[in-house]
Amino acid sequence: MVDLFTIRLNDPKLRYSDHFRVLSSEEKQRASRIRSVTYKNRYVVSHGRLRIILSGIIHQAPEKIRLYVTKSGKPYIDPDHNPELFRFSLSHSKDVAIVAVCKDADIGVDIEYNRAERSFLELAGRYFSEKEYLFLKQLNAHDCRQTFYRIWTMKESWLKATGEGIAGLQTVQTWPEIDTNGIISVNFLNKTNVLPVIRSFQSRHFEPVSGYTACYTRLNSSQILSTI
Repeated sequence: MVDLFTIRLNDPKLRYSDHFRVLSSEEKQRASRIRSVTYKNRYVVSHGRLRIILSGIIHQAPEKIRLYVTKSGKPYIDPDHNPELFRFSLSHSKDVAIVAVCKDADIGVDIEYNRAERSFLELAGRYFSEKEYLFLKQLNAHDCRQTFYRIWTMKESWLKATGEGIAGLQTVQTWPEIDTNGIISVNFLNKTNVLPVIRSFQSRHFEPVSGYTACYTRLNSSQILSTI
């Protein structure tokens, strides 16, 4: 099971001081280097809220939770204080953040604010496969934007779950298609890029807030301990 937590970063009830207090010294230093007041507030509230959420799950004070990263940059909770092996993923875009948590399996989540003015085909040409690009090219402006974000968030959530990170964006292939009812779906491809991939994972798109697209990917077996 995956638990999803939506955080409105501009919620006046989520005070900066309350969240800054629970950050680690490293996170506080990182926040102090952010010049933009808006970006600093988003960073502090999202990471502070993450600690508060994890605190309620592993029953440890938020400021005392020790978070580490693997060699590839995937964050994880200190195993000595996480006997049930809870995994988490944090993503934020504009004024909304998402925290995904699950037990005993790797998880990745991504959220994107749906900007209408972006050059989606140009971005797809740089970061997507030829098949993905050509699929987007045939769509009208609305469907192109919507499908672009569905592909992007699926790729990013997968890369966060596996720990590969954004550098592997072009290596993850998807299989977008339109069914007989005109509904656009997106699946992962296998290594031969011929058929949708069949492997042990769960991936789901959702809309936490109007104007945002999000996706989580949960691997059905934990790989993180072997990648530390």
